[in-house]
Amino acid sequence: LHRFFILGLRESATRYLTNKTLTVYTKLFRCFYFLLFFCLHQQILVKWCKSSKIIICFLLDICNVYGKMRSIVKNCYATYDIFTQDEQSYGVGWVPFEGTNKKNNSSPEFAYTNQHDLDGIPFKGEVTWYSGGGYVFMLRGTEASMLDRFNYLDENHWIDFSTRAIIVQFTTFNPNINLFAIITALIEKPGVGSLITSYRIETANLFGSAATEAGKLEMDKFFGSPACISPFIRQIAFVLVLVGYVIKELRNIYRQRCTYFKMFWSYMEWFILIGSFASIAAYVYMIVATKDAIDEFSRTHGNVFMNFQFLAYWNEALTYLTALVCFASTLKLVRLFRFNQRIGLLGSVLSYASKDMKYFMIVFLVMFSAFVLVFYLLYTDTLEGFRSILGSTETCMQIILGKFDFTSMYEREMVLGPMLFALFNLCVIFVMVSMFVAILDDSFHRVLEDLKLQSDEHEITQFIFSQLIQWTGLSRTNWGKRLVADAQGVIEPTYMEDSERELNMKLNELTQMMDEFLSYVQINQLAGTK
Repeated sequence: LHRFFILGLRESATRYLTNKTLTVYTKLFRCFYFLLFFCLHQQILVKWCKSSKIIICFLLDICNVYGKMRSIVKNCYATYDIFTQDEQSYGVGWVPFEGTNKKNNSSPEFAYTNQHDLDGIPFKGEVTWYSGGGYVFMLRGTEASMLDRFNYLDENHWIDFSTRAIIVQFTTFNPNINLFAIITALIEKPGVGSLITSYRIETANLFGSAATEAGKLEMDKFFGSPACISPFIRQIAFVLVLVGYVIKELRNIYRQRCTYFKMFWSYMEWFILIGSFASIAAYVYMIVATKDAIDEFSRTHGNVFMNFQFLAYWNEALTYLTALVCFASTLKLVRLFRFNQRIGLLGSVLSYASKDMKYFMIVFLVMFSAFVLVFYLLYTDTLEGFRSILGSTETCMQIILGKFDFTSMYEREMVLGPMLFALFNLCVIFVMVSMFVAILDDSFHRVLEDLKLQSDEHEITQFIFSQLIQWTGLSRTNWGKRLVADAQGVIEPTYMEDSERELNMKLNELTQMMDEFLSYVQINQLAGTK
């Protein structure tokens, strides 16, 4: 089984629930009969499957056998494509309708249901993408009735040679911690044969942190309690801070005009603001949509399937947005730490090396892309890591970091594999990476030698620190005197102007020439005396 699951919230309860769910489904996942065993023969899980569904996707007959091979091969089973899938309704046993009567000898499982009616979204499997629509079987009723329905569908060949995917969707809920587990089990049946199984488990708190605390108290005690007020105050404070940042940035745009858009950190500020407001919108929508889904589920007493897959994707998007905002906000610490002398030196080195780094990145990307393409073309049908361009790029980056499986590459291609691998290490790792380090090293020494290239913002904090020590009277102590002396020693300018430096060089040359002239005169006088 190929495991792919996402933790919507980074909590211990979330991780525990996901791992337990994976353990259960790993043991019980057995293609289509996994569904019969899991939903019908486990009494404790019958209520979970009460609001579940099975979707199968079919393919239109668009595959033609090559003329000279028709005497040998009678049938051709094409590969599924989301744009050429079968969207017609049929009678029982996939019998086409006769005339204009579209309901004669029909059954809900043999009628196509589109993506909009199912509240579905496209789903990516191991082979390809699948639409949110299909031919649906709702799992509801008693165990005996569902078993009879399964036998009925089996007798009428509900799953036949045209079936390309079987999707099982259901949602579980843990009332103890208010966590949802949205499960999508997929069985792919490509045209080349075999069955490919995969599943996706997403664990999320769709009610929000306030609702989680509410589950621990009675509802009449929850409102007005610190558990209700505290999250609300934090959320309001977050929104107010964002509004303040927006006003500050608009004021900076008004003051700096075009200069504002030439600074890197200006774009970083707007990235944080836009990402934060997008996260708020996703969070509010997720809470409102979850409330509507739960109200509908309660009104129908669980007899209607509620698709939480769309909410799971919104929860995943919220997680990504939050992660990006946290990353950008943490990156801003580099700008705040520019008052530190070493951090300021790092910024000066990167700024000085930016021009050389631009040309280096062009050469590096061209060479790296060439190896990515050649590895993709060579191993796309034999190694999992090179199945796509993106996968090949990630695998090549892992090779640079020293994480690779050379044995598999050698077994698939015994001649070209080792040659390309050695060439990749020589050109990319030894040459390009060494060139990258050389550019940074040269820039570091240039900035270190020329104080005019270094940032002097760290002197502000040192000046404030020395003034604070003198104001508090700590400068009278030996410890305070050393700190003030060190700070003032850094603040005092120790560099010379270019004119002074040039004058000193000329004076040194003149002194050296005078010494040589005097030595020459003395030698001549001694020779004349003799």
